[in-house]
Amino acid sequence: MTALQRALQDQAQHCSSLGSPFMAQLCSVLAQNLQPGTPLSDRLFTWPGNVAFGADAVPLRLCAAFHALHLLGRDNLRRSTRPTASMTAGSGTGSPTR
Repeated sequence: MTALQRALQDQAQHCSSLGSPFMAQLCSVLAQNLQPGTPLSDRLFTWPGNVAFGADAVPLRLCAAFHALHLLGRDNLRRSTRPTASMTAGSGTGSPTR
């Protein structure tokens, strides 16, 4: 497991414990599925600092970027691929990626 995957899983646990199941699910799915090979993922996997919560907080930055793209209408994700607010972390359903 990479530092990024650990940070995403840790963030998922924090979100779940704070009552944010959507963000917990998003972070969990990203931790399980995000792989190097795109400009974004390559940047994240080679982050020069500490990706963890309490340091550079890369999972929060990534989720904030997705949220900003959604608000701008530039997310290009079909609604059926997004996790719903009713999903719980670890359910394994609803991938935020195609």
